Amino acid sequence: MTLLMKNDELRRAFREGDRTALATVYQAYAQGLFTMLTVGFAIQSKGNRYYFQGHKESWRVESAVQEVFVRAFSKSARLAYDGHRPYKNYLQMIARNYIIDRFRKKRERLLPVNELPEPGPQGDYAGLHQSSPDPESLALNRQLSDQVDLFVASLSPQERALFEARFRNGNSVERTALMLSTTEYRVKRDEKRLKGRFFKWMKRRGYFEGYQYSDRGIARLVCLILVAYGCGRLG
Repeated sequence: MTLLMKNDELRRAFREGDRTALATVYQAYAQGLFTMLTVGFAIQSKGNRYYFQGHKESWRVESAVQEVFVRAFSKSARLAYDGHRPYKNYLQMIARNYIIDRFRKKRERLLPVNELPEPGPQGDYAGLHQSSPDPESLALNRQLSDQVDLFVASLSPQERALFEARFRNGNSVERTALMLSTTEYRVKRDEKRLKGRFFKWMKRRGYFEGYQYSDRGIARLVCLILVAYGCGRLG
């Protein structure tokens, strides 16, 4: 996504710390950061290569995302972004540095690359953080997957197309609008409604206990949809 590269006015407001600009950037990049911090990624530190396996618990993912944005939205980090490279790459660099800092403070465990399993057919380590799961986790994952299957089956064709485009395939709002022959406004509006319906659907079935329908609840929900189901990581 090249949001800040294309929009000079938004980039200027962002660098000045304008609250509306910060909110716009957060909404545009939060989902990708959720995915990154859940799926995991490779890291190089002091000449050694490691793999961060991602967080399994949604509350840990959300906490990490918030910490990364706190760093990214600091005055020094805002001013350091010049608009010559995609902000997504800049944000990913900050996320990697955050994980490295936690690793050095012994608050995060990284797996040396030489201990990684063989890569899959796509040349990645997609199943890494699910290696050797315990039977209880497998059962819970299957139950969750079954519930999401039922929810997706209840969607209309138009809603299912949106779900597939945004949550399974990870297309941008702009790309999704083109694919579905609609506007970006409607994509955002319908996506918000879809998230709300899914939250209520799952809550009626015993999930999200203790959560309210708020931004924090939605953030956890987005993480579940994008990573647990959309990326096919529920066994």
